[in-house]
Amino acid sequence: MKKIRSIEALKEWNENPTKELPIVAEWFYDWIFEECLIFGDYDKFRDAYETMVRFDEICNDHDNIEAKIFINNNLKFWRNRASYDIEPFKTHFNRLVVEYFGV
Repeated sequence: MKKIRSIEALKEWNENPTKELPIVAEWFYDWIFEECLIFGDYDKFRDAYETMVRFDEICNDHDNIEAKIFINNNLKFWRNRASYDIEPFKTHFNRLVVEYFGV
């Protein structure tokens, strides 16, 4: 089973999806918090978020709204699971995710 461990690889898979779905969630949610939110890189976060939304649309046959709800719920879960509800994650998460994405 293929594992995706970069945003570039995820974008490539989105462009040319295969029947076999890759494993991406654990890497993605750790990466989006640690590489985007810790540094407050909101443009990088938005790009990654939209890439994951597209992945969900392909894999789960969700429309865009359903995919965003799914990803938002996963972000909330991951924030609590991985103790990302501490500084500096908390400030960036609240500013970007809560205000922009409505999580």
